[in-house]
Amino acid sequence: MTFGINISAARPLDGLEKAFWLLDQHRPTHFVVTGEIRGMTTVKSWAGAMDETGRRLPQLARRIVSRGGQPAFVPVEPHGIPLHVVHGDCDSWTSHVEQELHIPFDTANDSLVRARVLHEQDRAVLMLVLHHSVGDGASAVWLLRDVLRTLAGIPVVHADDLRSLEQSVDDAGWEARVIPDLFTDGTRSPPGFRPATHSESSVATQVLSRAASTTLRDRARSEQATVHGAIAAAAARAHRSLSGLSDFPPRVFSPIDARRRLLGGAEHLGVHVNALTVRLDALSGSFWEDARQFSDAIGRFNSLDVLAGGIRAVREAVSPVKAPAEMAEGWAHVFGAEILLTNLGVLDVPTSYGSLSLASVWGPAVSTGIDSEQTLGALGFDGRLHLVHTSFQPVDRFLDEVVDTIKMALSA
Repeated sequence: MTFGINISAARPLDGLEKAFWLLDQHRPTHFVVTGEIRGMTTVKSWAGAMDETGRRLPQLARRIVSRGGQPAFVPVEPHGIPLHVVHGDCDSWTSHVEQELHIPFDTANDSLVRARVLHEQDRAVLMLVLHHSVGDGASAVWLLRDVLRTLAGIPVVHADDLRSLEQSVDDAGWEARVIPDLFTDGTRSPPGFRPATHSESSVATQVLSRAASTTLRDRARSEQATVHGAIAAAAARAHRSLSGLSDFPPRVFSPIDARRRLLGGAEHLGVHVNALTVRLDALSGSFWEDARQFSDAIGRFNSLDVLAGGIRAVREAVSPVKAPAEMAEGWAHVFGAEILLTNLGVLDVPTSYGSLSLASVWGPAVSTGIDSEQTLGALGFDGRLHLVHTSFQPVDRFLDEVVDTIKMALSA
């Protein structure tokens, strides 16, 4: 689908927007957030909801065009979210996520968001697929929520802020500070990227019961750790156990939410994260000590001035970069890791939408292209921890081992 483009009204991509646009040309970085819905719907109602949602979102009436090596968002006529409908197959939805991860975006001509619905008479599975320059995992969840509201006939007011994260931070006047040694790692070389011809992905899921999820939250708090730190410790231990790599613990790359901390919980579609790769010298003999190590490292980056400084540092680093390979080299040096842990936290979204109910939410399913990368998408929904494992080079039984490690830590 091709849209008329108005170059004169372009807004240059900033910071992470540009980084993801370049990285996506090196190895695809688009991602998928999935919702399982219970209740009666029709294909026509889904098409109508996608059309209405897309036409009301100004962030979707844009394409990315590069002029002189500088990519920019340029406006196009408002349009609906492109929708692919599959009749049935709801029980096999992970295979459809795998398919979506193989379908690239043509950012100059395609919509930057698309959707796939697996449709049955009394249930459906909705997959929202986003180019990473236009959105992050949290905004995909809110988009999913607003599609369901529209589907149920509930009035929706869409946020229309088109500013980048960096511009929002500038406008808010946040003072910035960067801890110089936060990214140093003199003991290991940056990882490489998976072969460009390697395109087969794997997606698997696990969910912790409400009781186990509550116990994890309470136990982490009592151990002076976070749930994120506990998941990171479990992932690192599982990776070391299964991969056969024991010289160093696996590096864990964690996106960090900037919306709640810097922008008052803004819900508009956009890339509103920064990130940190934790590189531990060693794993300890104690699961909870490892959880505290990961929690403390992330906590150092969570202070407002350090987070604002990190956001501005990304802008400065990315600004002169023009080539995808150059961007990939820089990304691997600063953020490269064996494990990507993208944790959306506890979702503040309803379970009911008129006669429909949102039974589960999964994601993000994503890859940055790092060689042998194992991605864990984590979120809390309806009292349960949902985990999705995505990899183009999966470690066998990785997700099962992560969950087993968490359960063992809770029983000890």
